[in-house]
Amino acid sequence: IGLGDAAEVDATLRSLYRFVSHDGIVIIDAPNEEAAAAAAAFRAAYGITDPLESTPGHGLAWRKTVAVDVAPPSDAGHQRARLAPTVESDTVDLSVVVVLYNMRREAQRTLLSMSRNYQVGIEDITYEVLVVDNGSAPEQRLSPEEVAAFGPEFRLIEMGDDAQPSPVPALVRATNEAVGEAVALMIDGAHVLTPGIFKHGLRGLQAYAPAIVAVQHWYVGPGQQNDAMLEGYDQEFEDQLFDQIAWPSDGYKLFDIGSFIGSRDWFDGMWESNCLFAPRKILEQVGGFDESFDAPGGGYANLDLYEKLGSHAGVTVVSLLGEGSFHQTHGGTTTNQAEITERGRRLIEYREHYAELRGRPFRGPGKQIHYVGAFGGNSRRTKPRRLNSPHFAKAAGKLERTIPMPDEIKTGFIETFFNTGGWRETTWLGHTVERALTDLVAYQEMLTKVRPDVIVVANQGADGGLPQALALMCESLGHGRVLVVSGPEGPENDHPRIRRIKGRPQDPDIAELVKADAGDEAALLIIGRGRQFPLVKVFDQYQSLVGQGSYVVVEDTVVNGNPVLVDFGQGPSEAAQGMLRRNGDFMVDPHLERFGLTFNVKGFLLRRTVEDRTRS
Repeated sequence: IGLGDAAEVDATLRSLYRFVSHDGIVIIDAPNEEAAAAAAAFRAAYGITDPLESTPGHGLAWRKTVAVDVAPPSDAGHQRARLAPTVESDTVDLSVVVVLYNMRREAQRTLLSMSRNYQVGIEDITYEVLVVDNGSAPEQRLSPEEVAAFGPEFRLIEMGDDAQPSPVPALVRATNEAVGEAVALMIDGAHVLTPGIFKHGLRGLQAYAPAIVAVQHWYVGPGQQNDAMLEGYDQEFEDQLFDQIAWPSDGYKLFDIGSFIGSRDWFDGMWESNCLFAPRKILEQVGGFDESFDAPGGGYANLDLYEKLGSHAGVTVVSLLGEGSFHQTHGGTTTNQAEITERGRRLIEYREHYAELRGRPFRGPGKQIHYVGAFGGNSRRTKPRRLNSPHFAKAAGKLERTIPMPDEIKTGFIETFFNTGGWRETTWLGHTVERALTDLVAYQEMLTKVRPDVIVVANQGADGGLPQALALMCESLGHGRVLVVSGPEGPENDHPRIRRIKGRPQDPDIAELVKADAGDEAALLIIGRGRQFPLVKVFDQYQSLVGQGSYVVVEDTVVNGNPVLVDFGQGPSEAAQGMLRRNGDFMVDPHLERFGLTFNVKGFLLRRTVEDRTRS
């Protein structure tokens, strides 16, 4: 504190003293008698007995070792929760504060997930759960008896006539009644917890003390709930998901039916947490929730507290791995506004209100996050990505060249799209073609480049509509035809450029018919959709038709765990590898996989030219 009169010194100390961390130092630089007297009066008014040091010509200083309840000046503009000190003999290890508003259905799961029957590794932990009803409609309220039925740790607090549209006053009241040495704050009572949160939350506070622990938050459902609701996601759908995983028999199966909130991942940082652990002493220092956040839903109150706690001097920000809080759909003020314009308008209002209160945009703590916990089951789910890919992109920009898609992203993309089944509905000019659309784009590039006279399609199973698409491509090029070799169940010729020979393509007599039909025409060969050894036999029978610079395409190399259908058995991928071993004239052409999504990974086999072999 610089030189000033008594009023300035008093106002400064009253405004800022609560922000000084434990063991932090207060310095009044070069005080005059009036300023020194104001500091002495402040210390006396709040019972500050920490030793006062005085250095002639320099100033006064003391080290803060005890938190005191300092009221801010009346014009400070922020209404902070001033936490009452607890009586040590009445304390427990943890107080959990959770706010409910019109969420009877969701609250019953939430509270069950906090019970001793559900949380694991807490046999030696004492805790309480303060359940605050913030003015719910009569039919949506839980009674004190219903809350107490979850265990002796549970107690209902009813706001009654004191209920406000914002949950912040409810949080303030419950936090003041809490007796835990640590407090876990849940502004939204619709969140179901995984079973290790209490155990790992307290471990995180101890391991990195002084620390706060922010639990990562998820949605129940296939994606962002406000978006999913537009596609029909609702409480009935959600109830079916809980039934499918037989919740609560294994709380970690929540990861099977959940999605991260926001476009983020375990290690992408956090802007808030709906289950935020903090030591009582640190909450007393920062002042708890700010009741200036009086908008319905609380606005940025939760973000503001997370930033204050995490930014506090010396405090380590910790998060949990393998644990999460899962938000159920309930028509909430912010998270469950299905109407895009309404939700966007409300979020803008929240952001502007925060900037008005704090004089700047929200930033977050901005600290490195430390972790405790363990991955198990589907909590191992993570975004497919390469953490250092920005460096690749930066280098490529300097060299003015493209870069390959990171394997993690490509693999995740292929697996996810394959499992959706959307590829079964791909169409090409009105014809259904059961392929990834990007593979069809690759096919037309091959045809344009090679301009084969005949495309031999020799599939072990149904061709999935591919011949029609290839015939249309030939039609556009004004060149080429399609010769289909398939089983007797295949359709008749259905385009002037398509001819079909029915039979097993690996049989020698069928192969002779194909070779006779193709004659001396330049060919491109597409094979796949079968098992390893029959596919290799097809390659052996027809590879002579494929000239230098043309292709053998082995389709569906992604099966057998590459990365889909892990139980398929030896199939196209293994066949493609065998083909390369059998004939060194062929090599994989990765350029045709550059779109990232392909079902023919390492399956575009180019017959090398003399120049290719020379370069090799």
